[in-house]
Amino acid sequence: TNREDYVLFGTTQGLLHVVDAKSGEEKFAFVPNEMIENQKEAFIKYTATSGGVNNLYYGIDGPWALYTEYVIDGSGNLTVGSGKGTNQKGKQLAFGGLRMGGNSYYSLDLQDINSPKLNFQITPTGSCSNTNPLGCMGQSWSKPSLGYVNWGGKRKLVMFVGGGYDTGYESDSYDQTNKKGAGVYMFSAEGTDAGTLLWWSSANASTSTNTTLPIGTNNTDLKYSVVSEIRTVDRNGDDLIDHLYFGDLGGQLFRIDLDNKAAALTGFAKTPVRLLNLHESSGKSPRFYDM
Repeated sequence: TNREDYVLFGTTQGLLHVVDAKSGEEKFAFVPNEMIENQKEAFIKYTATSGGVNNLYYGIDGPWALYTEYVIDGSGNLTVGSGKGTNQKGKQLAFGGLRMGGNSYYSLDLQDINSPKLNFQITPTGSCSNTNPLGCMGQSWSKPSLGYVNWGGKRKLVMFVGGGYDTGYESDSYDQTNKKGAGVYMFSAEGTDAGTLLWWSSANASTSTNTTLPIGTNNTDLKYSVVSEIRTVDRNGDDLIDHLYFGDLGGQLFRIDLDNKAAALTGFAKTPVRLLNLHESSGKSPRFYDM
């Protein structure tokens, strides 16, 4: 009774829209910073070097994900707002990237739909190195996977995404060597550290021997772009993620085991296991774009 349903979707116009599902009226629209800076480039009169369809800007054409936790209010109804308990609050968080619109990931706090807030913004900058993991990311293609892990002895909501898309794959004969977008990343999804990179695994990473964030796990086979949603598995029903499964654009499939009972953060993730290797040179490898 009296449900409030909304539809959230991005457009190549460069806006994320939230629309009332019953009336069709727009509740609000979110404009990522990249759109303000770059969208105008799509409308420049075509020349031999810029503008026009050869410089089309893609806006927000990536898949977004929602994370919701309901509480019971004073009337006995489910709500994402305030519950009947002291300081009891529901959750309604949206997460997503831009796909070919850019490299950033965003999260919105929609607990109060009348007063949406920016939860975090992740903007990869700088050159790729084991000390600058964000610089190794490509375009933000992965639909975020949300769930809980035991991080430093505390239950924590996190976001998993692939490293991103290397635009070299626009060529059907591309054989990647630059490691752009390789591996998988885990970010804090809420709280005072929302958007902070906690852990990553890639050929670009060095395996951490101390607890300085982010924790890194190296695997030399994790050297091709990962663009799909990451499959998370809770093996034992404790509501904590135990395994990650994903493929890359180089024809490989991997599993990473997470240890939620690890005494130290450096033991949180086991060395990635390659389950399948179908890589061939000259762009002949199968590409895993989807989960």
